Amino acid sequence: MALAITFAGLAIDGVTDWGEDLPSRVQSETFPRRHGSIVQNLAFLGPRTVTLSGEVIKADETSLKSYLNTLSQTLTDRGRDRLFLRDDSRYLNAIKTGFSYRFQGGRRPANISQFSIQFLADDPFWYNSTTDSVLTSGIVASPTVIAVTNNGGTKTPPLIEIKALGSAVTGVKISNGSTGLFISYVGTINAGATLSIDCADFKVICNGVNSLSQLGTGSTLNMFLEPGLNNFVYEGPTTGVDINILWLPRWS
Repeated sequence: MALAITFAGLAIDGVTDWGEDLPSRVQSETFPRRHGSIVQNLAFLGPRTVTLSGEVIKADETSLKSYLNTLSQTLTDRGRDRLFLRDDSRYLNAIKTGFSYRFQGGRRPANISQFSIQFLADDPFWYNSTTDSVLTSGIVASPTVIAVTNNGGTKTPPLIEIKALGSAVTGVKISNGSTGLFISYVGTINAGATLSIDCADFKVICNGVNSLSQLGTGSTLNMFLEPGLNNFVYEGPTTGVDINILWLPRWS
């Protein structure tokens, strides 16, 4: 039975084998006069490689050529895109590194072709195709605890949006009480504007401009949602502030 595979919205017909390799980035250092070696405490994930293979069958030679041409063009032109295995809404961000196909004599080669596709997922995580979010409107107390539940299988970076409603807001702080990490912003969010803190791409945008320089001492953008419950804590002005926390659940 063929596997249900799609890349960049195109169904890849006839895939019967899916192979993955997920190496870890572990570097060891050895020293004279010391037993063993020294390695980092965590095995960081390296890029994931995926190999697909199978056999595609079409009604006639013209249909087969058209399908292979469309597949080749999509794999190349779309570059890095979403690769889905089955239909469980999880995907890899992948790019094609190789594509080959062949015909065998004596097997009606005009309408049957064997193929192989190689992908590289430089970001090795599986992601949910639906973004989760928690919106807290009209903050009325400082500190305010915001419960955020990450249903993914590993930690994931959030996007934090703090919007000033009726008047400007100066000096806000948001912490992940579950880890102790925090981000403080010492600048001013103009009325109607949003402070956007992107922990995935390490960007801070406020009032439409780059505002990394306005982060307070001790702030870190390397802040993640741990699997399960995370208690975020907001500290700052309480008149006319909305907070929206968004994230993509992911799995290793």
